[in-house]
Amino acid sequence: MKMSFWKSLGQSFNPKFYNEIAEQGFGKSFKYLVLFLLLVGLLIGGKFSFVIKTGLQQANQWISENLPGKMKEYLPQQIEIKNGKLSVDAEQPFIRLLAEEGAFIVDTTGKITSLDDYKNGLLITETKLIFKQTKPTGAVETKEQSFANVPLLNIKPGDNSRGEIIKLAWKSSPTEPEQFFVLTYELLDKWARTLWKIAFLPFFMFLFVYFLISKLLQLFLFSLVSLITNAIINAKLQYKNLLNIGIYALTPATFLATLFILFNVRIPAFGLIYILIYSTFLALGVVHVSRQRLQVAD
Repeated sequence: MKMSFWKSLGQSFNPKFYNEIAEQGFGKSFKYLVLFLLLVGLLIGGKFSFVIKTGLQQANQWISENLPGKMKEYLPQQIEIKNGKLSVDAEQPFIRLLAEEGAFIVDTTGKITSLDDYKNGLLITETKLIFKQTKPTGAVETKEQSFANVPLLNIKPGDNSRGEIIKLAWKSSPTEPEQFFVLTYELLDKWARTLWKIAFLPFFMFLFVYFLISKLLQLFLFSLVSLITNAIINAKLQYKNLLNIGIYALTPATFLATLFILFNVRIPAFGLIYILIYSTFLALGVVHVSRQRLQVAD
């Protein structure tokens, strides 16, 4: 008798139902497992996509409210590299202290030429960029990037009244025309809305593959419980019958774990509870199928 996925899902919480599926082909049981894990993946993937969406919206709000002021505080009003030389619209040396004994410095006057006084930082001179990082081991890494091959790069704040954040103008080579880019709040919001939609599919596929592999491993590992129960009560069920029971017995424990993830419920030692629930449904399933066979035989 054919049974819909949703009815099978509901009935899988009743060990007596395992009488109906013990003899069916493994392919049918595997199809149920795939559909069930697709549902689990959609629920968890949807939850985390919603979390990402909410986080991006909050980030956009913070950017709208705070970024203009932070840019004025931490960046010169205009930075331009032309024909390999930097010029800035700010009093120099322009120094902003950062966390972990770091600093951001812009100085085209030649007063500051290194980051020796800081553990970490970024120094922009007239002709090059110097990056310094002190690793947890104490090792110091310093990198330099010359502006010699930069024909033009202009960075300046956008018009906040028009929703602009920053304006960029650059040339890839002296012979190419000047190119422009304006970062706006509207563009950031569009990127954020697109990002969470794009992120859902790969995250969902990852979840599905992860759950499928892990549940198949559990199925074969915990078949030992079925085999032991089968031997103790002398049920004489074949291994394919035990695998069918094992697939549907996965549902209650997995469904409970999914609910806990969706509602952010944390249970100490839930792994042990999961094992206990799964093992209980496995054993009960074998017992009920065995009793049904005895009743039929009588």
